[in-house]
Amino acid sequence: MKLISLSLFQTNNVERDFLASINRTFSRFGDNKVNVVLHKFEDDYHLSGNDILNHPELFSRTIQKIFRFGASYVEKAMISELVEEFSLPQGDYKELSDIVRAIKKSEIGLVH
Repeated sequence: MKLISLSLFQTNNVERDFLASINRTFSRFGDNKVNVVLHKFEDDYHLSGNDILNHPELFSRTIQKIFRFGASYVEKAMISELVEEFSLPQGDYKELSDIVRAIKKSEIGLVH
């Protein structure tokens, strides 16, 4: 019987919920947008969707490359979705990295 660390399980839940929120956000802009963005993220940085939580700045850069002037609108929609998903207080989250820090901070009690 293989034992799985509870903290690993909880981290995986955070990653799963995070990616589900990202998918829901992109679905507002068209069905294949998430695939385009993730493919570009993987090609440019050799990272997968599971790496977004650890590299939100690079993911933001990918969004900027694809959406250009609309990137801030996409990120705001993503931030709004993540605030709701993780029941975070409304705050002044300007960038994806801000909301990722808030998510990690809110989950510290669960991960340790």
